[in-house]
Amino acid sequence: EFSRTPLSDLSYCEKSLCDDEWYYADYQEYCDVEMGFDSAACEAKIATLNQGSTSSTTTTAPPQKPGTDDGQLDDFSMYGYPYSMDAAEGYQTFPPGFGEDQEYFNATNGVTDARSCAAKCQELDASSGAWNPRWESCWCYFSQLEICKEPCLEEVGVEFSRTPLTDLSYCEKSLCDSEWYYADYQDYCDVDMSFDSAACDAKIAALSQQSQSSPTPTPPPEVDGITINECSDT
Repeated sequence: EFSRTPLSDLSYCEKSLCDDEWYYADYQEYCDVEMGFDSAACEAKIATLNQGSTSSTTTTAPPQKPGTDDGQLDDFSMYGYPYSMDAAEGYQTFPPGFGEDQEYFNATNGVTDARSCAAKCQELDASSGAWNPRWESCWCYFSQLEICKEPCLEEVGVEFSRTPLTDLSYCEKSLCDSEWYYADYQDYCDVDMSFDSAACDAKIAALSQQSQSSPTPTPPPEVDGITINECSDT
């Protein structure tokens, strides 16, 4: 997203684009198939966002683009990682039993931003890595064989790799699924992410169906007659 004014000043909409009182009638296939939209889960998330904005406690910061201060994704080629991706598109994770081949760093290790994270991963000859500014944390991954993309949880930050991250498949379960890592991350799943198991299952089913079929994709929504297209890195 880009703007002449600070995007961080924007408030969240009171409804989702896919709400039936908004644009659902115009974008049914986009909402149901491509996004796996769950109305109840969305209303619960909006209520949580409203509660956070009206309370005086420390709230989770809204998603921000990773990288430099001007909102652009960093170029990590200088560290040997020519491919990068916004973590909101699905951050790297492992199925149970394959998560040992990674290392974690933060400010105590001298890692304070995306670039220092990439430098640390390069120093360790990691095949890929990730920086999350919300948690001020860095992960370096040493094998791409079992890595998959988180299908349901939207995090902030940047993922970088020696190989194209677009080649990664979505995981068959979310990190917060009871069969995966929920027992280890209950507070993160329930409080920080407001994880909805049913909505996640529906989204995974939609992603699976989408990957198996090859229909003409639904055009992205238009705002004031202008189609919002994805930008490529080429």
